[in-house]
Amino acid sequence: MAADIKESDLKYRFPFSVSDYLIRFADSEAHSGSSQWAVDFLLPEGTEVLAAADGRVVNFKDDSDRCGPNPSFADDANYITLDHGPEHSQYVHLKYRSVVVEVGDIVEIGQVIGYTGSTGWTTEPHLHFMVFKAFLSGQFESRRMRPLPLTWHSIQRQFRLAERHPEQVTPAWLGFMHIVTKGS
Repeated sequence: MAADIKESDLKYRFPFSVSDYLIRFADSEAHSGSSQWAVDFLLPEGTEVLAAADGRVVNFKDDSDRCGPNPSFADDANYITLDHGPEHSQYVHLKYRSVVVEVGDIVEIGQVIGYTGSTGWTTEPHLHFMVFKAFLSGQFESRRMRPLPLTWHSIQRQFRLAERHPEQVTPAWLGFMHIVTKGS
């Protein structure tokens, strides 16, 4: 493993319960720095977002209904941040007024904490999920999550899912998406 890769200290579950979804490991300006190891899950708007590990709600934002295709919309993203002790997880691009937890709440793995949306620097509904280490200085360090239980499928499977749910797929996603199905 390269010296600059910081592994997650914890094992996380999927932050949603649907069985088929599209995943994007982005190589974009939005996935750099503290978002380097973030994962985007293309999910329908209104999908339940679940706590990926036990933790405490440290902050959230859900008062935005704005989104757009460039960094000027970044501060319009709705999100929830959970503290898991050695590190934090964050769930971004949530639906307007969809957060169902409060700062200080203790949440359990699998508990509904909000709903997917399309807010901030995005052009389509998805869940941006990331894990990071926070430092007292206010700096963040992206952590690569331990492998989620993924099974990779063929490109034909990607297009079959796209045919069933064309409203979830845009040409911009087709170049860097993979279909995955949760493992058991």
